[in-house]
Amino acid sequence: MTFLLMVLRVFRQKTRLIIDLLFEYPLTKIHDIKGYGCDNGIPTVVYQTCENSYFGKTHKEQLEKFRNLNKALSFYIYDERKRDQYMLENWEIHPIYEIYKCAKYNVMRADIFRYCIVYDKGGYYFDINKGVDGSVLELHSREAHGMISFEGSHNLIQPHFNVARKLQHPDKLIIQWGFGFKKKSAILKAMIDNICDAYPLYQDKIFHSPKFAILSFTGPGMFTKTLIDFIAENDIDKIAQIGIDFEGKGIVYMKGSRVMNQKKGHYSDMKNTAVVSEIRLIENNMKINKDSSVLVYVWIGDKLPSWSKKALKISKKTAGIETILITSKKCEKIKCVSKQYYLEDFYKKTDKIFPKGVGFSSTFNNGFWLKTTERFHVLEQFMHFYNYQTIFHAELDNLIFDIDTLNCTLNKLGKGIFVPRDAVNRGIASLIYINNANSLSKITSFYSNNPSVIAHNDMDILGSLLTHDCDFHSLPTESESFTKNFDSNGQIIHSHQTGGIFDAASIGQYILGFDPKIVAKIFVHNCIYNENLHFDFSRVSFELDVDKCISQMTELQSKSSKKLYNIHVHSKLFDLIDNPKTLLRIVERLNNGKRSMLYFNLYNFFYLNVRYIVARMYKFIIKPLLRLTLKEYK
Repeated sequence: MTFLLMVLRVFRQKTRLIIDLLFEYPLTKIHDIKGYGCDNGIPTVVYQTCENSYFGKTHKEQLEKFRNLNKALSFYIYDERKRDQYMLENWEIHPIYEIYKCAKYNVMRADIFRYCIVYDKGGYYFDINKGVDGSVLELHSREAHGMISFEGSHNLIQPHFNVARKLQHPDKLIIQWGFGFKKKSAILKAMIDNICDAYPLYQDKIFHSPKFAILSFTGPGMFTKTLIDFIAENDIDKIAQIGIDFEGKGIVYMKGSRVMNQKKGHYSDMKNTAVVSEIRLIENNMKINKDSSVLVYVWIGDKLPSWSKKALKISKKTAGIETILITSKKCEKIKCVSKQYYLEDFYKKTDKIFPKGVGFSSTFNNGFWLKTTERFHVLEQFMHFYNYQTIFHAELDNLIFDIDTLNCTLNKLGKGIFVPRDAVNRGIASLIYINNANSLSKITSFYSNNPSVIAHNDMDILGSLLTHDCDFHSLPTESESFTKNFDSNGQIIHSHQTGGIFDAASIGQYILGFDPKIVAKIFVHNCIYNENLHFDFSRVSFELDVDKCISQMTELQSKSSKKLYNIHVHSKLFDLIDNPKTLLRIVERLNNGKRSMLYFNLYNFFYLNVRYIVARMYKFIIKPLLRLTLKEYK
């Protein structure tokens, strides 16, 4: 009977959880906001952290209420990836970073992060599920250098009388989920130092109840002890003490936050485990941010092209790094990428890219040239919003091969944007590298900075910047010799520096032909020469194997081979590429000087033949009849 009651109780709890969760979905994102307040003692900024910045309906409403009550404050949310990135860039050489990496529980990393960022920048910190029912700035004077409050629970470590008389509630723990301090606060410095000093005591030890170890190591226990020790030797007249739970205004748990947290096990439920580990639990995440980059695709439109899934699937396998796709929420969810971000979550479209009088065609292919230029504005906001320091960007119709260490090579060659080009005045964003997001603004503000320059598309803009701007670097292509005589202020990079070459357009057009939708032909063949080509492909052979991630070009006379980092598949015939045997056969025929018929365009077959027949009927039948009729009429 007891067992049955227990089963029923668990079933009721799970059912209630499922029902509660149904009302919380769909999850929505909360963005950073800028307040209007002016800094005085404590900077008017609130920092918060969470696993991701998507929240359930009720929790989001509560967070927005907290923000509306504090419109003078700026709010910045650091998700797990952004938080790891901040710690890496700002605290890597400090001992606290080692502890942060080795922390076994996310709550410990959140603890360390709050002390570090408030010490580094100054401001307030509040847990993502907590807050104050009112204005934070009204809780203390503008001249205050710090703000603390007290928990309702008792502090087991009683301070000395000289310390106790300086505290409003010496018998209580000091709240660690909400506080504020000026930049470079001595209290937070002492807190960080104390965690570093205590680290050996917790290293390589198993705790029956890790919860209490965490509270004492990085949590409110250590926070309270640090403040007590600090007060014993220092004056705290400028530290505002705001009673218990912020004079009763503290929100200990926001509505809806517990529902979302119930999905995952809580650290307080763990037994017989360590709190720090020699296994670097976030090392893989750090590797992505420090030693590698990401490959970002952008699609501006409501529907992805039919061939894009296979293109993304192949490049995810061959690129060697994390792939990211940016689309509208109207587009379907794509599983063949590492991550998918949505434009609606971070992108704010402006008119500064296309001022009045710009000669971009809005009619060609549903505004194609407008979108290809706008994507750089998307990339700029994406890098700033999600704090990406370096990215590769490729157009969807590209195959990418083994670029996992290429960023390290390019970082040594300069800062800015690295672009291949197929002519002196044309840059092609088939595969580009960006290690300075601010350089993207030069593309998006090109017309306002260069009113006299005529550019009809993004290729013209990139070509102009590659020639005149030192932030833009020209990547080597199959025709790299034609760059030797460029009159360029930018940097010209050669294949011996990169370890390979890049395909602006010509290689892909030669191997796999032109886009059937653009070329008005019934039969689509390969062995096509680009109009800007400065190279004779008959002098080389190709090795292209998608399964083995091999892509290289070998000069027949010297037998020297060059790695291909990308192939720009202008024809979009990814069905052929997805079939290794067919692809190998096409390449083999090409190396033997034979072209292949790649595609039969049924639309062009009917369109061209009907047009031909109508033209002939008009010339030989309709036109003579019209002349005869007009003569008779006269």
